Amino acid sequence: MTASVKGRSSPKSRIAPTATSCSRRRGGVEQAKANLENAQLNRDRNEDLFKRGIAARKDLEDARTQVSVQQASLRQVEAQLALGRLQIARTEVHSPLTGTVVKRFVSDGEQVDGTAAQPIAEVANLDRVELYGNVPAAFLGRIHVGETLPVTTEAAPGKSFEGRVVAVSSAVDPATNIGLVRIRLENPGGLLRLGMFLTAQLAVETHANALVVPSQAVYRDEKGQPRVFRLQGDTAEAASVQLGLETNQRVEILSGLREGETIVLTGGYGLADRARVKVQP
Repeated sequence: MTASVKGRSSPKSRIAPTATSCSRRRGGVEQAKANLENAQLNRDRNEDLFKRGIAARKDLEDARTQVSVQQASLRQVEAQLALGRLQIARTEVHSPLTGTVVKRFVSDGEQVDGTAAQPIAEVANLDRVELYGNVPAAFLGRIHVGETLPVTTEAAPGKSFEGRVVAVSSAVDPATNIGLVRIRLENPGGLLRLGMFLTAQLAVETHANALVVPSQAVYRDEKGQPRVFRLQGDTAEAASVQLGLETNQRVEILSGLREGETIVLTGGYGLADRARVKVQP
């Protein structure tokens, strides 16, 4: 079973323009303003000289034309600056959720098309995670939303997390006859990571006064049938057993063994029936 929380940010631009290019464009605007101011002064001077009969009309018209040219030039570089600022603003990608970037799909300077088909990063909120568990169809009806259960992982030995069932699939995979159960759990300190394998245990059936043995005391013969080795003095006698409910630590014995009998706990692999053994306390 894997815990997974996923959220993708929505890219809206390509990372291309830089602050340096905008600085050059701002310099171009300042230069265009200075050129326009100089052209306006030259026009005013020629208008005064023309009124006094000193300057020719052509000089005045040329000066006015230069003002129009410089005004157009200023508008052009201002538009380029505005475009550059817009492009830089579009390189700021905002995630639709608060979380941690767990995977990046592009490199610096790489162009993206700005659609969901080409994500930039995967963002996950790891404060609370969900365990997606595959459960055989026979047990789905015994699991109910709201039930709590312990969840463990080999990445945090000795630590148990409390999970809560939030959804039980109403359909199963016809190929495997397995359905999905979603279990939500808090993740203090971020110990659980995206994609981790977790183990969750939920009691779907309880047998009172059941005869149980440690899981490691059950061995399989060459045909895969379960058996235990019952001690008769210094002899280990193989006894075929029928198993009931199983957990990681205990196995229920339905038949083949009686309460109070002594069995081999470890060292039973490869042991022959009625083999002589030396018991160690």
